[in-house]
This record gives sequence, C-alpha cells and structure tokens, in this order.
Amino acid sequence: MIQISQMKLPVKHTEEELKKAIAKVLKSKEDFSYQIVKKSLDARKKEDLKYIYSVHVQIKEEAKVIKQAKSKNVELAKELTAGGPTDINIMYLVSDAQQERMALTIQAELKAIGINVELNGVESAAWTAAYQDKENGDFDMYLGGYIMGTDPNLYAPLFSQDGDNSFRYSRDDVDELWVQADQVTDVEARKPLYSQIQAMLQEDAIFYPLGSNMRTLVTNARVGNVEEAGLVPIYSIKDLSKLTINE
Repeated sequence: MIQISQMKLPVKHTEEELKKAIAKVLKSKEDFSYQIVKKSLDARKKEDLKYIYSVHVQIKEEAKVIKQAKSKNVELAKELTAGGPTDINIMYLVSDAQQERMALTIQAELKAIGINVELNGVESAAWTAAYQDKENGDFDMYLGGYIMGTDPNLYAPLFSQDGDNSFRYSRDDVDELWVQADQVTDVEARKPLYSQIQAMLQEDAIFYPLGSNMRTLVTNARVGNVEEAGLVPIYSIKDLSKLTINE
C-alpha cells in the first residue's frame, strides 16, 4: 500500500480528476485502486476553496513504483529545501524501536538531499523534560505520538498559545479560530472552521504525520449490531449502548 498526502483539488472536481492527480504522483500508467482516508477543506481563500486529500493506493509492482517516484522526488526535494538548514537535530526515545527506525530512515533520506541529521536518542525522563521545557534548544525536531480524542477541539492545546502549546506554535489567527470553533454547537457549522485550522497547520508544516496505528477489532458471535454502534478511532466503538448481546 502507498499513502499519498496533501493532494489539493478544487471543490468542484470530478472523480476522474482525483484519479489523474493520484496517477501524476505515482508517475505510472499501471491500473490502481485507492481509498480516501482523509478529506479536509482549505477555506482560507473564500474565492479559491480546495479539498485536501490523503489516500491509500494499491498498485502492482508497488516497490518499483515507489523507487521510481523517490528517484524523481529527490531533485524536487533539493529544490524545495534550497536555502534552508543543512543540519538538523532530532530527539527520539532510545527505548522505542519504532522511533529509532523512523529516525534512521529520516537521517538516510535527508542525507540524499544534502541535509545532515544528528540523532539524539534519550531516555523517557530526558525526553519528557526537554519536551515540556519550551525554552529548550537542544533539538530542532522530536519524534512522538499523541491521542487527544475524537473531537477536533481537544487538539487545541497542542497548537494554541492559550493552551499547553506542545508544538511551540505561535499564530494569533489560528488561536482565534480555535476559540470560534469551540463556541459553535452545530456540527456542520464547525467543520469549515476546523478544516481551515487544519489547512493552516499543514501549510506551515509545524508537524509531520508519519503514520497512525491500525487496530483489529474481534468480537464473538454473541455480539451484535457492531456496524450500527459505529467503529471510530481511539475508542473503537462509537456508541456502546447500541451493541446487543445474544444469549
């Protein structure tokens, strides 16, 4: 499976246009199937609304497609990072094998475009102390994860100067949007506000999503109405009261 993120298309686009956008990224004429995993609205410019997609793609000879796309993306990456920092320090948990693999991968891939990455593996206590110290300048980036809940406003403390501001992000217009969205009770009316916040965070590249956990939910034959109860991230079951237990 290949994941493609940050694909922008006009609001009034067709399914065929989405397929063409995916094929352009893949740089392959092979047939493929795809699943939309995230769709958000960039509403910062009222006259130029866009949807931002993240998709999972299934295609034959996946390894070949990835290798081909990467070889062409190296030159583009060099162009995009020209004039930026050439040395970066990344902090990660030395006890977390997954983070260590991520750190080594980042180091190798950035080396290919001329950026030197110093890996700073630390124990849990040191990681937490550095993370909580907003004046700490010993690292440029850190690897971590978070689970804040299913309501978008629960993520405000990560990106707001009025909250914990865990990601050290300072932007007054984003802070104001968090406040506005939290005061709106209508679900549909809240969506454009949170979509606007999401687009701003993505544009500023304040954090880089590398992956998310997959979960397998297993029930026995006695448990019914699972689909009606709803499957959701984090909590697994949206409404436990809708589950039935058959004797």
